[in-house]
Amino acid sequence: TVNQPNAFPASFTGNGQGCPNGGVFYELFPGGTEDVANSSWELAPVAQGYNVTQGTGTFETPVTSVPSGDDQVLGPFNLPFSFGYTGGTTMSVEVSSNGYVYLQAGTITGARCCAGNVPDFSSEAASIAVFGTDLNPSVGGQVFVDQFTGPDRFVVTWQGVPQFGQSNAIDAQVQLYADGRIVLAYGNVIGLSNN
Repeated sequence: TVNQPNAFPASFTGNGQGCPNGGVFYELFPGGTEDVANSSWELAPVAQGYNVTQGTGTFETPVTSVPSGDDQVLGPFNLPFSFGYTGGTTMSVEVSSNGYVYLQAGTITGARCCAGNVPDFSSEAASIAVFGTDLNPSVGGQVFVDQFTGPDRFVVTWQGVPQFGQSNAIDAQVQLYADGRIVLAYGNVIGLSNN
């Protein structure tokens, strides 16, 4: 059960194992079987939630690196627009070094380490997980936070960031659009050990 008063089920087409539950949807990947490399997923707002489709979005070239370490919450970062989602609206977000964007700055105190805790993800304040795993930008890669125009969007990127204790590296983005769309874009994604 999701404790979000304005959350509604997402519509979806099955693309792997997962479960839409209230305002939450996710896909679980057994270690090493992730299937999202070089793809994107678009969450388009509809009357009571989101329509989730495999997207045609592109992986944006990140520009502005932010200092980050292992298991850190970064920000808050001001958005250039009011971003509406099924639980409300926000003007600022926080970023977890572990692959999350928190839509209600100041409400989640930890970085959500370590292996995709679905009960926490589905019961805490509104957030987006591009990967719910233990990423470690203190040993490689970078976290970027950028604003782009045409169309207006706020983009968080984890580029070349390995999992804790691993040599793999992932490239993933959360793109928030002024019209309420969310795009999850993936580049290199190889050999995650847990997710």
